[in-house]
Amino acid sequence: MENNKVDCTKTFDPRPLYEGKNLPQYGEAELFIGDMDSSKTLSGMSLFLLNIFNRNTNEYCFSELCFISPPEKLNTDSFDTVLDSLLNAFKDLYGTSATAQQIEFLNRKLKVHHIKDMSIESVIEIAKKARENAVILLPLCFIVQKH
Repeated sequence: MENNKVDCTKTFDPRPLYEGKNLPQYGEAELFIGDMDSSKTLSGMSLFLLNIFNRNTNEYCFSELCFISPPEKLNTDSFDTVLDSLLNAFKDLYGTSATAQQIEFLNRKLKVHHIKDMSIESVIEIAKKARENAVILLPLCFIVQKH
């Protein structure tokens, strides 16, 4: 297991982490634990994954960014706040604001869904609706095991 230190005041930049290494395969997950604001981690990882291009098929590898958020009454994440977070991350990572074409690309790829309750079944219900080859993001995850 690697212990990579990052500047917690900036957007998480996963490019150095994956340089020369394989990305997670379909069905696998990455877990990032640390003191960084989760929106900075999710935004940086999202931009990184959405920009992976398959030169053999001439297509982007991921069809959708499926952001699964807690129920609306418990959370302030909306499409606009998540998109704003992505645009701030873009400026942070690339040193320039996104172009109109890049903003349109993010608008097409981003889907924000609120689960109906805090059950894993509710999360799975939303995840099953995601398009094939989607990146599924859970901003916060708590696992409780019953004995």
